Amino acid sequence: MGLLRTQMVQEMVLQGYSQQSIKVYTLYVQKFAQFFNKKPTEISELELRQFFAYLYTNKSPFSIYLYYNALLFFYSFHNMNSIMKTIPRPKRPVVIPAVLSQNEIKIFLNTCSDLKYKAFFTLIYSSGLRLTEGLMLKVHDIDFDRKLVHVNLSKGLKERYSIIGENTINLLKEYIAIFKPTNYLFYNGNPHMIHKPMGLRSTQSKFQYYFSKTNINKKAHIHTLRHSFATHLLENNVNIFYIMQLLGHSSINTTLIYLHMQRLDLLNIASPIDTIGINFPQKNVPVQLDLQFFT
Repeated sequence: MGLLRTQMVQEMVLQGYSQQSIKVYTLYVQKFAQFFNKKPTEISELELRQFFAYLYTNKSPFSIYLYYNALLFFYSFHNMNSIMKTIPRPKRPVVIPAVLSQNEIKIFLNTCSDLKYKAFFTLIYSSGLRLTEGLMLKVHDIDFDRKLVHVNLSKGLKERYSIIGENTINLLKEYIAIFKPTNYLFYNGNPHMIHKPMGLRSTQSKFQYYFSKTNINKKAHIHTLRHSFATHLLENNVNIFYIMQLLGHSSINTTLIYLHMQRLDLLNIASPIDTIGINFPQKNVPVQLDLQFFT
């Protein structure tokens, strides 16, 4: 699939797909080709239907969704999209990601003993940034006076501003005074790569290292900080349209997922069982047991 893969990557780059999307789509098309040990362009419509029947039996809904979109892109690019016409479009599964409570965020950030990474993770949570957005920030992107961060390489190539907390500003000033960044706000620690941003994988590894020391019984990654930012704003009664702008979402439907992630106890919603007047036993009234029932 060498030439076909190269052509697919080039087309996705031209159409503005992210590097992560390119990686996932090409991987799924490659797995599809390996399933039949053929080039994707040589696979028949019948074989394609057999493949999706296999997926629906053996794979998760989200994997099926990704396979469909990857193959739809591939065949559309090769003017073969008619081969997909008999495959029903799967619905995108609604996956509710993990969220840390505000106390868990506090525990995690207090666990970070490295000033650079503590400042980075604090900024990610404080402003609701994606990992790559945080890594690509330049020093001049931080407006301390207006308490704003300028995000100019966001997903979909959309610029936006987001907020910065007062505590984050103080931490960033301390970090800048010690590390003295001149280009990228969080630069690579290698003396030969000081003009490049911190590495993605090393930053992810640092997050997992510090998170593992918190004893918080949840699966989390750096993007969890962004999810937590949005959820906590919603719990603090911030308008969801403002949250949409801060996150850089193009559609309100993407932001609405956070309605499912906020703490239900903060909504003060009474269960209907409490309003229909059922006679329950009074508190502290001893229950009389029929001992004959147990003999």
